[in-house]
Amino acid sequence: MGELYLDLFGTQRAINHKTGEVCEFTCYQRGWNGKDAFKLDGVIKDSSGKDIWELYGTWNEAIFARHKETKET
Repeated sequence: MGELYLDLFGTQRAINHKTGEVCEFTCYQRGWNGKDAFKLDGVIKDSSGKDIWELYGTWNEAIFARHKETKET
């Protein structure tokens, strides 16, 4: 009955101790209907805590970063 799959969910934090930059992202839990399956979003902050980049995408295919001010992807 059904199929096995891996589901990552929750909030993660990665710190660059050399530069002080922090990446915080959330993986969303898959629902019964598959909505939000593999979805990910988050931010990258500089050493002062200011949001510089926003992250979005799916952890199983592609993760994109968009600059908050210039909107460059």
